[in-house]
Amino acid sequence: MNLRIYFIIILTLICTTGFSQIKLRTLPLNSFDIIYVDGDHRAAGVLADAVLSWDLLKPGGFLIFDDYLWFDKNLPEELRPAIAIDSFITANRNSLEVIHRGYQMIVKKRENFCDCFPVPPMGCIPFGQYIYVWNYPDKQNEMYHNQDMKTPIVLSDRERQLVEKIIMTTDFGKAKPIVSNDILADNTFIALSKRLSLDMNGFEIKKERGLFENLSKSLFPSSGN
Repeated sequence: MNLRIYFIIILTLICTTGFSQIKLRTLPLNSFDIIYVDGDHRAAGVLADAVLSWDLLKPGGFLIFDDYLWFDKNLPEELRPAIAIDSFITANRNSLEVIHRGYQMIVKKRENFCDCFPVPPMGCIPFGQYIYVWNYPDKQNEMYHNQDMKTPIVLSDRERQLVEKIIMTTDFGKAKPIVSNDILADNTFIALSKRLSLDMNGFEIKKERGLFENLSKSLFPSSGN
């Protein structure tokens, strides 16, 4: 028996003309599944469009930037989109996931875990499948599983310092924290990652070459992969 499955997608299109930074302010919040940013290529204009569009996007929705890699060596960076897109990702990295990075940049809007608290903390930072809650100075920072935002994970002072050190390594324009060779070899991190069954897909693994490997690569560049 042949089984055919048909998907019907119904799109509602509303066409409007005008300056984006005026028109975007008239649209309903949290109401769009996909927003494509491709207008003013100057950094200030791109950043303004991104900030206004973000509030219009539903959680789970996609924001697509065109021309991320557009480059004109005759123009300073403030007249190109990349620095605006990187700045937006840096400022909102705790509430987004980078889906694609190429000539287009695609980010997905995450759930805002800070909404789980009666008094929102300073930030709720993804750490693998966990959320690290960065509190105001009068309260200690805490970690929760993203499926249980009521029961904090018990952390030692050393574990908490290590988690915060990793979070602070995240590069400008990136959303994932960096785990280096030193961290991977750290006994506290090894024990913590095993205890938490930490999902390493939420991190950027940066394995620096050792001294011998660097020397070997420089002396014998054609050897190895």
